[in-house]
Amino acid sequence: MEERNCSKCGCLVVKEENLNYPYYCPNCDENLFEFETKVKPKTQKADSEKENIVSSYFFYMWNAWCEKECEIVFDWEFRHFLEKWKGICKTHSVYAAAERFYAELSTNNRAKLVNRACEVYNGNEQRKSN
Repeated sequence: MEERNCSKCGCLVVKEENLNYPYYCPNCDENLFEFETKVKPKTQKADSEKENIVSSYFFYMWNAWCEKECEIVFDWEFRHFLEKWKGICKTHSVYAAAERFYAELSTNNRAKLVNRACEVYNGNEQRKSN
């Protein structure tokens, strides 16, 4: 069943089991017909979160990526990844290098890099450091 919201207050409605109404809004304490509800958008929040992760990655790579960050992300293997980054930057701009670098990483290393990017950036804004 798709999730629906009350058209009056916006709260999630529940399926009415006892009366001749299909829905009930616990916030308004009212039984509702379908036309008094609206379908809850499922992907709006998920799409926003995905966009935020992508933005965090690119802004991190464009503005914060350096030898120190490489060491934080890749630990003792950082020199290998730093050289890979420098090699890509020789033939591409830093903007294109961010894409190429990501594409050449394993799934595990991509996860490490994206997790760090999301720790440092929230979309296009740098998070405050502790």
